[in-house]
Amino acid sequence: MTSLAGTPSAIADLKADALILGLDRQGAVAAHPQVAPAIVDAIGSAAAALDPSGKRGKVTVLPGTVVPADALGADAGYSRVVLVGLGDATEGDLRYAAGAASR
Repeated sequence: MTSLAGTPSAIADLKADALILGLDRQGAVAAHPQVAPAIVDAIGSAAAALDPSGKRGKVTVLPGTVVPADALGADAGYSRVVLVGLGDATEGDLRYAAGAASR
């Protein structure tokens, strides 16, 4: 769970209310930021590189992959989910997962 497929395409603010959901072609692995710091560090590093001012807005690692947390049945403490491609996951995989969660 340390490699990201692709690069961030939209950087705004990553807040504590987001659940990071890592997807690969074998299925989905849900990870709270404290459980998978490598994912959060990779996103944070990319955000810092693109926004040296230190502002952190919503982070979408691949286009169209931020979905409401309730669509995935996530804990009430999360307002949204950021889907992150891991390993061999493609942008298409993430788009499919986001679309399925939104139905």
